[in-house]
Amino acid sequence: MGCFIQSLSFSILKLTNYESQAAAIIPCVQYFFPDRTWLLTNQKGVSLCYDKEFFLYCEEFKTDIYKITAYFANNSGKSIQIPGAFIWHGMRHNVGDHCHSQMPKFFPWQAKFRINGVWATQSLLTLVYYMEVPKGQPVPDPIWHIDEFLFVENPKTTQPTTPQWSPWISDNCFRRIKYKYMGKELMNLNYQYHYYFQATNNYTETIFFVLSLKDATGNERFGTRRSIAPGKTIEFVEKMDQDYIKEMAVENVCFKIDDSKYLACDHERGLKPPTYSREEIIADTKKALELGCLEGKYEAEWLESPKETSEAENKRLEARFEKAKAEAVKFVIYLNEKYSEEKNKAASDIYNKYWNDHFYDCPTPATRTHG
Repeated sequence: MGCFIQSLSFSILKLTNYESQAAAIIPCVQYFFPDRTWLLTNQKGVSLCYDKEFFLYCEEFKTDIYKITAYFANNSGKSIQIPGAFIWHGMRHNVGDHCHSQMPKFFPWQAKFRINGVWATQSLLTLVYYMEVPKGQPVPDPIWHIDEFLFVENPKTTQPTTPQWSPWISDNCFRRIKYKYMGKELMNLNYQYHYYFQATNNYTETIFFVLSLKDATGNERFGTRRSIAPGKTIEFVEKMDQDYIKEMAVENVCFKIDDSKYLACDHERGLKPPTYSREEIIADTKKALELGCLEGKYEAEWLESPKETSEAENKRLEARFEKAKAEAVKFVIYLNEKYSEEKNKAASDIYNKYWNDHFYDCPTPATRTHG
């Protein structure tokens, strides 16, 4: 059909601190390509890594496209409860039409790991995504995040639990589609795992879509095409012999009158994206940059404090830096969503240009640790 299909992934994340790339133990690096794999964090054996490799050159836009492979590993020695993690390189691809034919059918722009229930030790997940940079420029450092997690002691006896519905999940692009799910183990003649879904359509037209259920490698395990009439809710179930599903994505969306033309976002249906003034966008971006500069300043004052600094003062400086870092990261994530290209490309262009032009304009000699 020749149309570009955008894959939208969802996960519920809780903001925690970012860490530097230095670490003494590198469990997820040592198994892959030590010469090209970078460790982002190792938190008591729960680690996040990635490697990058050149994929192709896109002549239409004079850009280099890179393939990024993200690794999420639990080598802690214990099972853990954790919602997930993500890696993002801070920019989205805009691959030209003639470059599409050389790309995979779906090429997401970030890696989102989602864990269902308890994650066993000695487990590894991998996801692949793609990004582009201007020809000859290096790949930037990524933004990344691991959710808070708890260690779980394996119980001697397994007690049955009552399945719970997830919160309603809103599609970032097709904003009037919502769904929720519930996983349930069944012990009949053999073990089965069922996913129960409810999905609702708040548009004024019948909508057709696929809720793609993917495994740890990003491959689609289940992807039944479904339709929902305006204002209605449907229920359905997917049955499997074990819980393969690590990611869910709304894909192949079209409306009845569109003659099966897949849409990248709902504003192509004439729904106007949110509008922002240039002044508002620049004010928001300035605030984010100022928070990043303050974070760098506090980090430098903590790391460069004299040796004779008391332990209490050193802890105060560290806590001040961590607080500033959390505030800066939280605001950047908020702006990346507010001024996303899918919602309003003009606003996204202003935001990204001002960010790139003024990223290093800190009034103090501070080194940014993210961006």
